[in-house]
Amino acid sequence: MEHIGKQIGKYTITKFIGEGGMASVYEGEHEALGTKAAIKILNPILSANKQIRERFKNEARIMASLDHPNIIRVYDYEESDTYLAIAMELLKGEDLSERIKRMGSLSEEELKHIFNQVLSAFEYAHSLGIVHRDIKPSNIFVLSNGTVKILDFGIAKLFGQGNEMTQTGTQMGTPVYMSPEQVKADKSIDHRSDIYSLGVTMFYALSGKSPYDVNTNSQFDIFTKIVHEPLPELESTSYLADLVRKACQKDRELRFQSCEEWLQQLKKGAALKTDLLSVEETTSNKELNKKNTKVVAALEEQSADDQITTDKTQIDISTSSPKEKLPEQLNKNQGLIKNKKILFVFGIVAVLIIVTIVRGGFFRTDTGKKDEIENATAEAPAQLLIEDPVADINGTVYKTVIIGEQLWMSENLNVDKFRNGDLIPEAKTDAEWKRAGENKQPAWCYYDNNPENGTKYGKLYNWYAVSDSRGLAPTGWHIPTNGEWTILSNFLGGLEIAGEKMKTDSGWTKNNNGTNASGFSGLPGGLQHEFGQFFNAGDYGFWWSNSEYETGRVGLVVLGFLSDLIDSPSNKGSGISVRCVKD
Repeated sequence: MEHIGKQIGKYTITKFIGEGGMASVYEGEHEALGTKAAIKILNPILSANKQIRERFKNEARIMASLDHPNIIRVYDYEESDTYLAIAMELLKGEDLSERIKRMGSLSEEELKHIFNQVLSAFEYAHSLGIVHRDIKPSNIFVLSNGTVKILDFGIAKLFGQGNEMTQTGTQMGTPVYMSPEQVKADKSIDHRSDIYSLGVTMFYALSGKSPYDVNTNSQFDIFTKIVHEPLPELESTSYLADLVRKACQKDRELRFQSCEEWLQQLKKGAALKTDLLSVEETTSNKELNKKNTKVVAALEEQSADDQITTDKTQIDISTSSPKEKLPEQLNKNQGLIKNKKILFVFGIVAVLIIVTIVRGGFFRTDTGKKDEIENATAEAPAQLLIEDPVADINGTVYKTVIIGEQLWMSENLNVDKFRNGDLIPEAKTDAEWKRAGENKQPAWCYYDNNPENGTKYGKLYNWYAVSDSRGLAPTGWHIPTNGEWTILSNFLGGLEIAGEKMKTDSGWTKNNNGTNASGFSGLPGGLQHEFGQFFNAGDYGFWWSNSEYETGRVGLVVLGFLSDLIDSPSNKGSGISVRCVKD
């Protein structure tokens, strides 16, 4: 609380957020830009400790070097005689520990969604030679739209780097989630230590409880169990329990050897359950597997004899699934929404019939458009105001729709030429994509380099294609600015509810609450990271905003699982969908 009202670098401290063992976190406002950030300030008592000061600086350096959508971003570092502070991305949501305490164990679907992002983030960090060394649920933050952010690289180190900031014999990390080699203070710790800690974290997410009871077990007891005993048996018969078992092998040579390997197994799912069990195992783990096999067999036998097992399974699912915990009123609301959708469809049909009779066609002109727009409310647009289609230089025709006083394409751009006819290079490999970004050259790709995704989602473009003076959008159209996206969201009721009206009512893998009441027809086309990895198709829709920030980063808007429309800065080398608006 003592820092509220004070100036830390370019930020004025406005609000206290929370504190940990080493630092307090505040909300700050940039004095010139008015933007918000989280300001992490080292405890003044610890600032006198040279070793701790260096560790705090190390955290700032490492986090500032990371550029990944699932790792919290660092904006600045400030140091004076009285404080050390890191300015970073301000997040709204809750960490995984809080989420599980509030909701219980995660459903398989939610766990997969979270760990897809977590493993992607750590694969990226490990590829740069960075080991986190303090992975735990409280360092995995889940935003309100479902995006995951990895926090706190305070004790991270580079592969092969000495442990200069750690006294000999000290363990670094949180006891319950430490790997056997961390407990033994092994100097050869590498990225596979993080994989073990991620395995324990997945155990917690699956079971809703820690594998060790810190209230009854001493730290010595916990360390002994970590080094010598297998992880406690999970009650879950999901293939995810097998992923946990493999990740938490005592011998790191028997674990997943990379987060990418684990991620591929997670995506492929239960079909590879037997593959996971084929690895060489320790005697204690073989015994554990035998127990699990007996449990599964017993459950299957009981299910064949009577209905009790089925009923129990349903109870377990309802206990762990947040959807089933919603009040009964939700069912009534869903019925009202369905009725509204039916009335909405009839409304569209009626409008099209009238237009056809009057005009002899299905596309509107500007006649009478203004009055109709003013009569359409943000809460429930009177009808979709369909406008003449537009064609790009290739001859591809795109549907358009009037939203408020703006005319938007209702499909993603799918062109491979600039307006002057010059070809935009296609980047077909990770290396080609990365090279284009490094050389500041325009490029496009299909999601997963699969042309079928182009038919569904359009092409993904880097910023250098979007901002090229030769023009990416069709003649008379342009890439929308931050201001134009804001006008769109305001007309639809604001950022918190606009997304629901912009999303299609199908094509989303989870929380498919889209009504497409606006006619925007947003699909979850995913993105390509500047290093070439693809993320989030089916989960998120991303579109460029033609606005550049003072930091050199550029605008991006996101549609996620919920109703939100999120604006966020992005790296210029990312591959993002393009939606155009009329000049």
